[in-house]
Amino acid sequence: MPPQLFLTRVSEPPLTYNWGQSGGREVKALLCALIFIPFAQVFAQGTVADWFPTAVGNQWVYEHEVRDFPRDAPHIWRWQTVETITGTLTIPDGLVVLRHVDVKGDTPGGWLHAVYGQSNYLLRGDCLYFLDNQIWNDQEQRLRPEFREQTLDGPAFCFPLAVGKQYGKDSPPGWVPSRVVGMGPRDGYTPESVSRDAFNVVLHLFNADETHLWFEKGVGITGMWDWHNGTYDEYRVRLVRFQPAGSYIKAP
Repeated sequence: MPPQLFLTRVSEPPLTYNWGQSGGREVKALLCALIFIPFAQVFAQGTVADWFPTAVGNQWVYEHEVRDFPRDAPHIWRWQTVETITGTLTIPDGLVVLRHVDVKGDTPGGWLHAVYGQSNYLLRGDCLYFLDNQIWNDQEQRLRPEFREQTLDGPAFCFPLAVGKQYGKDSPPGWVPSRVVGMGPRDGYTPESVSRDAFNVVLHLFNADETHLWFEKGVGITGMWDWHNGTYDEYRVRLVRFQPAGSYIKAP
């Protein structure tokens, strides 16, 4: 059963959305307030903005867990990320949402955790793409040309989400389009932060991997589960808290 969604009003709203147990560890984030969005770009990104909150200062706190072989006594890593939108940048390919990610705890490294936990985002048309350091050239503020075509062929989400929707280029062989397979918890492991309003999106990175991302409108990614069927490797992510910019945290 997913945890309760708490809406806490303070003397001067906005609201705070809080998942999980109260009394967790203190978190810190580095916030920048530089943003410039031309009117035409805002209008073009209207559908995405309805689904993904892009305000500077929006913050998500996630708990991560990796379970590695041997399966009967796995090595377990646990860490936390505090992910904050610090600004946006308009480029020819769309709108880049810049994020600062504060990592706390023991991480195993690995490309998957960087792509899905420490990326900037690209909003292009009605779709959202992950931009890790291999794809995004921060110094030149553009997509790296050698990865541009492959990146734009594989969006993480295309809005509006709906059960049965598919998107992404079915190429090369072994890669299939992402698809929305349902809503809410699935049969099998589901992070406790996933509510009935979250869409379950399956991304096929490789034939050996099964990757689920849950996305809730107006909140963002609320959970993730990745399973590697070769050597045992399981990656779990749950949303602890989404704090809109300017809101205040108050334990329930």
